[in-house]
Amino acid sequence: MKIRIKTLFYGKAGIPEKYYKEALKKREDLKIIFGNGIMKIQHRDLKVKKVGRSEEPLKDKWGRGEYYLVYFNWKPMTRDEREEDFVKTYLV
Repeated sequence: MKIRIKTLFYGKAGIPEKYYKEALKKREDLKIIFGNGIMKIQHRDLKVKKVGRSEEPLKDKWGRGEYYLVYFNWKPMTRDEREEDFVKTYLV
């Protein structure tokens, strides 16, 4: 599952909790994209690498309720790791 974010919060990438739960349920890896950086979290590491959750819910900008953010320390893949991931995903 790929999720694009626009900002970091004190070096942490925050994503809506529904995507975190969906990745856990489907046992999918999570790719968080920020600028030119990509951070990949394997599904088996999602619970371990989660560093927090927003204390208060945020209001959905389209008026569809509220949601929480789940935070991960931002550690983008190196160029070599990205190339290796591409090969594993598309060429093998």
